[in-house]
This record gives sequence, C-alpha cells and structure tokens, in this order.
Amino acid sequence: DTMFTLEANVSVRLNATNLGPTIDTWEVAPALPPGLAMSGDTGAINGTPIQRSGWATYQIWANNSGGSLLTNLTIAVHDLDADYLDITAGVSAVDYGGSWPSLIIPIGNWSFPVGLDWDDRPIISAGHVGMGKVVGYGHETMVWRASGDEGTLSSNALKWACNGGLKVALASSFNGWESTLEAEGYIVSTSATPDDLVGMDCFVGEFWNSWSDSQDRKVEQFMLAGGGVVLGGHAWYWSYSNSDAPHNYPGNQISKVSGLLVSTSSGSASMSFPVTPHSHYYRLRASLGAVSDHMTTGPLLNQADSAIAAGTISRAVSNLPFDFLNFWTQVRAMSNQTGWIQISASNTYTLGDDTIDDLVLNIQEKIMLGLPADELVTHPSSTDFPGEVPPGFPRVNRTLTVNGSFAGLPSQFGYAGAGAHGRMSTGLYAAPGEVVNVTFTTDVIGQDVYVLVGAHSDSLWGKTTLSRHPKVVRWWPVDNTTMEVGNSFGGVIYIAFAKGSSLGDVEVSIEHAVEMPRYIHGVTSIADWQSTIRDYPAPIAELESDNFILTIPSKDIRALDDPDYAMDFWDEALQMEHNLSGYTPWPRVERAVFDVQISAGWMHSGYPFMAHHASVAGVVNGTKMYQDGDWGMFHELGHNHQWMSSTLPGTTETTCNIYSVKLMTDLVGKNPREGHGSLNNASAKSRVETYFNNGANISSWSVWTALETYLQIQETFGWEPITAAYQEYYYNYSSQPSGDSNEFNQWAVQISLNTGHNLVPFLEAWGFPITQATHDAAAHLPVWTTDPLRGWVHDYDPILRDLLDNNITSSSADLEFDVYDNGTDVNLTVCWGLFDGGTNKATWGNCQTIGISTVGWKSHSVSGLVSGQTYHWRAMGENDNGQTWTQAAIFTTT
Repeated sequence: DTMFTLEANVSVRLNATNLGPTIDTWEVAPALPPGLAMSGDTGAINGTPIQRSGWATYQIWANNSGGSLLTNLTIAVHDLDADYLDITAGVSAVDYGGSWPSLIIPIGNWSFPVGLDWDDRPIISAGHVGMGKVVGYGHETMVWRASGDEGTLSSNALKWACNGGLKVALASSFNGWESTLEAEGYIVSTSATPDDLVGMDCFVGEFWNSWSDSQDRKVEQFMLAGGGVVLGGHAWYWSYSNSDAPHNYPGNQISKVSGLLVSTSSGSASMSFPVTPHSHYYRLRASLGAVSDHMTTGPLLNQADSAIAAGTISRAVSNLPFDFLNFWTQVRAMSNQTGWIQISASNTYTLGDDTIDDLVLNIQEKIMLGLPADELVTHPSSTDFPGEVPPGFPRVNRTLTVNGSFAGLPSQFGYAGAGAHGRMSTGLYAAPGEVVNVTFTTDVIGQDVYVLVGAHSDSLWGKTTLSRHPKVVRWWPVDNTTMEVGNSFGGVIYIAFAKGSSLGDVEVSIEHAVEMPRYIHGVTSIADWQSTIRDYPAPIAELESDNFILTIPSKDIRALDDPDYAMDFWDEALQMEHNLSGYTPWPRVERAVFDVQISAGWMHSGYPFMAHHASVAGVVNGTKMYQDGDWGMFHELGHNHQWMSSTLPGTTETTCNIYSVKLMTDLVGKNPREGHGSLNNASAKSRVETYFNNGANISSWSVWTALETYLQIQETFGWEPITAAYQEYYYNYSSQPSGDSNEFNQWAVQISLNTGHNLVPFLEAWGFPITQATHDAAAHLPVWTTDPLRGWVHDYDPILRDLLDNNITSSSADLEFDVYDNGTDVNLTVCWGLFDGGTNKATWGNCQTIGISTVGWKSHSVSGLVSGQTYHWRAMGENDNGQTWTQAAIFTTT
C-alpha cells in the first residue's frame, strides 16, 4: 500500500518491505506529520501522530551504493474528536421542530456521530471518505438553516466538508441557501446533479433522490477524490411502501463508500452537543475492537462503556445485511468466540445483566434469521424449544394445495392483528437447521407471499427473563419458483398470504420435511388420528376447524383420543363470538399459538393470539371446556373482536369480557354471575356503590366497573341490541367516531336506538360526557326508567318537556306538560303568574304541588284568572337533588 490513514494519538508502525539489494539509508521529504519519524536504518515509520494532518504525499528514498530508489506514500492523520469540535463549534443545542428524522448510522472506519438524541441515537453523522468528507442529516429540512444554533451547525458542517474549498453545488431543493452561502464567500452553483460535480469542492443534496447508478458512482468518486458531500433525508416514510432499505433506499446506494447508512428507524429532532466529544465507543470501528478485546485478551470494558459499545454494534447488527462484509466478518468472528447462547425454561437468560452478552445474543439471532438456508445449523436450544425431531424418522415430499385468498380484517379491529399475513397450514415441519425445498407456480412470485417456518412469532426482546430465544421464526419471501427455506430452531411450515390476497388455490411442493400431527375437523378420521397421525414426529401439532386453529406441543396431544369434541367446542365458541360482534361472516380463521413464553400477559390477542403451555391441557379437553369453559381464551378472542371506535375510553379490558360473559352463559351454561369470580353479586354491588360514592368519575370507569354498565343493559334488553349497535359502526358510518367525547356520545346514541329506549340518562348517570345533540338524538324514545341505578346509587332529575295550554277561558286554563323521565322520588309543582318568576317559587304569584312524578302527560287546571291577561307558567320537579324547572311558557286569557 502507498496510501495510509492514521489516527491521531494512536501509535503506529509502518514497516518498509525491501525485496531487492540491501538499503544503506532511508530518507523522507517533506517532514512526516508531528509525532511520526522514519528510521534511517530500516525505513520503518513509527510513532504517535499528535494532531490532524491533511492528505499529503511524502517522497521516500531508499539509498545504497548503487543509487537511490524513489517511491511516494500518501498519508493523512484523522482526529475525529477534533472533527466533532469543528462541526459543533458554537453550537449548544438544536431543535428542528416538526422534522421527524431517521437515524444516520455511522458504519465506516472513519465515520462518527455528530448529533445524538435523548436516547443516544445518531441523527447527524459525518465521516472521512477516501480523501473527501461527508455529513449526513436524518431529515432534509435539517441541512439548511439560516439562524440560531441550527444555522451555525449548517455553516460549520458545510465548511468542514468543503475542507477549505469554496465552490459549492446545491441540488435544486437547496437553492434557497444560495444567497446566504454567497454572503459567506462561497461560489455557488444551483440546481446541481451528480453530473455537475467536476471542478466543485462540495455538493449538497438529498439522501432520498432519483440518482441513477452512474450518478451514485460519480458521487462516490467525488468523495474518494477529495470532494465534500452534505446530504439529508429520512427513510422511515419510504419504508411504508418499500423494503430492504440498505439495498433499495436511494441514499444507501452509496453507503458502503460513504460510511453512512440511513435507517428506517426514527429518532428525535432535538439534540444537545457536549463540549467534550462523544465517547469513541459510539464509533463502530472503536467499539468492535474494544468488545473483541473484552471477550478475549482484555482489557475489560466497564459497565458504562460496555453499554455504549454494545449499543453501537447492535444498531449496526439490526440494520446491516450480510453483504456488508467488512462489518459482518468481524462480528461473526466475535460470535464464534463465545459459542451459541443456550436458553430454556430450565436455563433462563436475563436481559440487561450483561450488555455484551445481550449483544452476542442479538448477533446470533441476526445470523440465524439472515443466513441462506444451506448455511444454517441446528441451534442447541431447539432441543428444548420448540423441540427436537426424534432421530430415525424419514423426511417426506408432498405436493399440496393451499388457499391463497385471504381477506384479513378491517384495521378498526385494532387488537386482532388485522393486517397480518394469513397463515395457511401445510401439515409439515422443518427440522432444526435442515434445508427444505419449496416450489411454487409462477403466478405466486412477487405477490407478497412468504414461507413462514415457525409458529411462535412473539418477540421477547421486551422481556427481562427469557425462557426461550427472543425470535424463533423465519419469514422467507417467495421471490422465485424454487427456494430453499429453513430455521435453526425448526418450525411448522406455513404459506403466508398478505391481507387482501385473492390468489385462490395455490399449488406448492415441499421436499425434505417432517410430518406433523394435524387434525382437521370434519376431515381427519378419528381412527387415522388415533392410529397414526397423532404420533407423527414433529414436536408441534395443530388442531384445526373452520373457525379456529390451535397450535400446541405434540406431547400434549399424543394421548388425545377425541380432538373432535374439543374442536366442536371451539367451533361453537368462535361462531358465537363472531355472531355477538355482528361482523359476519367473519373473514378469517382465528389462530391460537401456545408458547413456553409470550411477549405480554398470561395470554394476548392478535393473529395469532398467544398463550402459555400451561393452558393447553384444558383447551384440548372438550369435556372440560363444555363443563368449565376458559374465561381467558374467551377474553383474548373478545379482544380480537373489538372495533376501535366502539371500544370506549377505559374499556379495552372491558368489552372483550362481554364475549367471555356470553360464552360462559350461553355455551358453557353457567349463570351470568358465575362465569368469573369478579362477577358475583356481592362484588358487583360493592364495585358499583364505590364508584358512585366516589362521584361516578368517568376517568375511573374501566374493566369490571365498566362491565357492569354493559351487563345492566344486557340483563334487561338482551345481547341483540349490543350486536346491532356494533353493526352500525361497521356498516353505516361514513367516518368513524374519534375522540373521547364523540365516542362516548355515539355509543349512547346507538345503544339507545337499538334497545328502543333512551339510555342517555342512564349513561349520563355513569359519568358519560353527554352532549345536547345526543339528548336530542334519543329524545323520541321512551326513557329507561326502570334501570337498576334508580333507587340504589343514583337519584335522577326529572325531564319535563312540551308545555301546552288548553281550554283557555277568561278565568281559567289547563296547563299540560310531558313527564318524559319521572326521575327519582320527584314531587311536581306548577307555578303561574302575570310575570315569569324564574326558578324561585317565592317569586311566583301562584304555585301548586300536583303530586308525585310519573311518566306521561300531566294536566293541571288553574282558575281565578283575569280576563285578557297574558300569563307565564313553568313546571318544576323537586327531589333530594334539588329543583328542576322547565322553560317558561305563556298563554292569554280570553
């Protein structure tokens, strides 16, 4: 090599290689950078460069009696700390407001972060590229700012990248910077493209660009030859409709040269800039070396440095594909030094105890999820989970047809994994680490179809203690008619189709797979199940019906004689939930996967919904299910049926339980108050009384308390109005209600209309923030005046309306009004006089009590009036809450 990049304050020795006659003396000119010296005897250059030095060419003479030989060395000394200080000089903090930036990950040997957000994520990064420089911002709007610390940073970054040059080429989106730069002494060319860089010192452009391959190469060559490039742009929005950002995102077409990768992950637009440069462990080259030493020869990193270095490497692991060989060669060697991390229920792993171990776990996961199938090996943890395939069983080849049409669910089913790919079972299993060959017809290619190997798709990276590896499934995109797939852990083989797929019957051939126990309700004969199928060797089994599929450990079904009885139950259960929701026919088959550990809770909703192994024995026991049911299973399936805009604030864990109550009552046969311990009458009474004694605050209305509201309605009106109200949301809203108040009010309207009774006063008693529009929308319906709150925990005010006067003479009149809601223990009064006395009996000329309030029309005759006079009158109801007055009405005697 004749070109060397050295690091300031790091010792170096460059040995001369002589393949010719003996050299007597060595000389160099001009003088080497400070801190470096040449040995006159050996020609070796060694020392510790003490400061930055730009690219310079040094002439080396090798002398002997026969003459001299001249060669040139080109050397630069980089000091990334000094570079950071140049770029951030005079900058304390920046805030780019509404910009939502991507991470700009510094991946080059001489790349470094400039701006880290609150979570230590690199939003602005820079680096040396060959003889040139690059600065990258995580959003295009951050590149050019004219004032404040943001403006200072823009100016500094350009000055650093230009390295003393003054000729700047601006891409068209930055033309507005021209006048500012010219005022600073730059010579500016606008609307520039990569074709316009000859003779330029700097180029300012966007990461998200439309450059051709040849233009990408021109930008790379421009940097390598000494040009400066400043780019800005984000990839998170791009990723919504594209994939594989390291290879396909425009700005990453130059990342292997630039040393900056634009990530689809986003960060904060606010950053502070410490006067002391960031730890060098935020730089990939430094962190890789330090962690490798930590794992082998030492020195050991302290806890703080370990966390920074591990985070830096993990960020690269998560974003860089395997063809970034400079990185992955080092990382895979690092992983090989430790061997596979083994995790099981009996050998748990604690995330966060050792950040370097966590890093290795992440690296090994990326390797298992990224290598081609023919490079995979069997992970030793697969023996414990999902389980091993016993030795000696043959591999099989099958050609089968799967359903390539999958509607999915509307996105308003927000807890259901509505947009997930539909998993179509094959009844086959991939043994851990083995290659399985899969063949498709051409019409499937490029249709967002995957081969999924593995059922247990919960990621456990959010957990603290792990009983299995965080990710154990592998998604293989179908991008060719023939493909090799596999999984280091093994797994059920599915063909997965995107929501909205309409491919119909799809033929697929699968070779070198393992048969798995698979029962299809109404298709698989019980005799075949008992004699053969349940003993197939795969460690995972599936019980399948038209409505529901259970994915369970095979050990739990080896002795199961009657899967038909269990699936009878679950088919009924799912259909009952679908019917209660009112969204029928339900467009997909629901799935439940039973796992040694899941990402959240005892169970959680989704597609598939997840549960623990401990639930399997009961779930596959039809007798037990028909006798006892499973509230938790019903509950999670209920979550999958929750429509977001009809799931009122505070009721995420409430309205799913409506389904549990329904099934426990109508399918299992329990009394409504016996399906769960929290439903018993004493508990319900205590909850309601406590809620109302505390003021019926809607912010406290949730879970079991809120469930009482729904059950009180159901116990009077049945399930049908609830279903009908839900259907209004699915089919009759042009736009869905949004915002707390609107959601509460729309439900009040819909449940009233569909019960045929005005439930608004009842719901208002519960604390619903009812609007006048909602009162008006239900005002034509009879009020539910027998609701269970009356005479118990809430005193209702009366609703008096529609004041009329009849039979008017010179001295008398009949005053009539409608008692729409009789309220609680209300006494009625009518007041009248020659002027409106308002809402104070004492100011009226006449008031007369007319008895206890009951629903219906009331008429009160008044006499002793004066002929030809205009009278005012009001009705009033009074109870322990106080007085409720109507508006004033008038009549004139004859």
